[in-house]
Amino acid sequence: MSDNEHQERFDEDYYHRYYSDPSTRVSTPSYYRRVARFVAAYCDYIDIPVTRILDLGCGTGELKSPLEAEFRKATYLGVERSRHACEKYGWENDCASTFWAPEPFDLVMCHDVLQYLDDKLANVALANFSTLTSQALYF
Repeated sequence: MSDNEHQERFDEDYYHRYYSDPSTRVSTPSYYRRVARFVAAYCDYIDIPVTRILDLGCGTGELKSPLEAEFRKATYLGVERSRHACEKYGWENDCASTFWAPEPFDLVMCHDVLQYLDDKLANVALANFSTLTSQALYF
């Protein structure tokens, strides 16, 4: 998918349909709270302190508040490919396959993202996770 096709596909209508409209949304806020609780419990169980969180493909940011509630001392960075979502929610505009940071994050979240990438970009994104993650990856 070209960048222009990507931008057209992940526009305001897409986010409304799959995240805002209760009759067509893919999940509920309680689902994201459960995901955050699970990840926090697992990090606690394996004794991983989390102070920096990266959410690749964060969309509307449904995981932001639940993750911040579970990891109260952590900073959160949302990265999203959709220009619409970045403009509306304030995320950094980039992709799981190309995002770079000067130092790795304790926790990297990449929830329901790679199926939107072709095989080549998905493989690049998977390799990129190893440079972005210092402790835990939720994929």
